[in-house]
Amino acid sequence: MATRDRVAEIADIKRRGPRDAEGVSRQFDALQRHWVKARAGDGVTDDFFLIRAVTLLEVFTKGWVAALIDHGSPFVERAGDLKVDFKFDFGSVRKIGNLITLGDAVAHGISLNNVGQIMGVFKVLLGEDVLPLMQQAVYLHRYLMDQCLYEGSEERHAGTRIVKDPDRMCSRLSRLFEIRHILCHEAPRNEVYERRDITGFLAAADQFACALNEVLYGRLFPNAPTTYPEMAAQAKVELEENEQLLADVASRLDGTRSRKAYRLLNKANKSWMEFRDAYAEYRATGAGPVTKEWLRLLTANRLTESHINELMQDIPVYDDE
Repeated sequence: MATRDRVAEIADIKRRGPRDAEGVSRQFDALQRHWVKARAGDGVTDDFFLIRAVTLLEVFTKGWVAALIDHGSPFVERAGDLKVDFKFDFGSVRKIGNLITLGDAVAHGISLNNVGQIMGVFKVLLGEDVLPLMQQAVYLHRYLMDQCLYEGSEERHAGTRIVKDPDRMCSRLSRLFEIRHILCHEAPRNEVYERRDITGFLAAADQFACALNEVLYGRLFPNAPTTYPEMAAQAKVELEENEQLLADVASRLDGTRSRKAYRLLNKANKSWMEFRDAYAEYRATGAGPVTKEWLRLLTANRLTESHINELMQDIPVYDDE
């Protein structure tokens, strides 16, 4: 029988999954919007919404666990106290850093069978109970993202408390996990939940993800900008730094081949810069006046980082030694 390659499995899961945990929190919004449409129907797909909500909570949690550990101290040291089902043999350790990160490996190995386990994981990583922190969480970072996506029509406002009734939220989530287990692992003869309760289950999952997202984002980026002018100013500085790095990388490629290659490189970089700027403008055209400049700079910066990584593959090995 073939040996199971856990690292390859995790790499495949990571490749198929969302880019970051923060993005997962938005999917709870989408799930609730789909439920608003589906609840007027015959109820055939009701179970899906509950199963999907728990799946999103699991993916969201694992994404943030990986992000915290990969961020470094003090989270990576505290991760040693987590109960992880992952065998760190020599072959696996050798692949970590190439196919996956340490955070990916740890996140994949934790058990998340109920909401208590989720809170327990973050208690270990943060060094304190997470629920009191969530009770104080307000829409701030999420508000900025809402304004970017739905400028002029966002429903949330900065400073609004996310979790208004923590006991009810936790109770609903506990029941949600129980129901998901029954639906996925049993064949109940009778209904195990009331259809009218689905709305509350989904709202509790959304509140949990939103509040925890604000708490964890604040821990990783305590000095993050809280207004779009500040965000644009930060993005401008980061873009200028990356453009200097791009010039440095390009200079290390100059003269390493023929004069023809040198001319082609300059021509390619000039054309690429024109494409980058035009594409960044395109991405910003749908944004409102408040977010347009930030979105343009953000797109240009993302493309520049990708271009730098690609060019660095052409730097001769001896040049890095």
